[in-house]
Amino acid sequence: MNFVLNLLAQTTPGTNPTTAAPPSILQGPMLPLLLGVAVLYFFVFRAKRNQDKARTQQLEKLKPGQRIQTIGGILGTITQVNDKEITVKVDETNNVKIKFTRNAIHRVQDEDKDKTEAK
Repeated sequence: MNFVLNLLAQTTPGTNPTTAAPPSILQGPMLPLLLGVAVLYFFVFRAKRNQDKARTQQLEKLKPGQRIQTIGGILGTITQVNDKEITVKVDETNNVKIKFTRNAIHRVQDEDKDKTEAK
């Protein structure tokens, strides 16, 4: 008779359904999701923050005489550096100078040459 009652209650003999503990977060489907978020943070967000920090340091170190390239692709030599603006000489023959904000500077060409020569 107990067998029939257990079968009807859909429990196995010897277990009590009221004392079963809920699965922990590490046993459920949340573990792969949490691991994915951790990997995403580590590789994407942390790398982006490091790139932003390196770019900020590069823009702070700008000084006259450096060859630069702007975001728009203009090549020139820095002649004057202010807090917000940088004056770039783009044509040697006509002495053409253009003012840019610091954020408009894409890269410093002198540093690129140093990196390729060091390899």
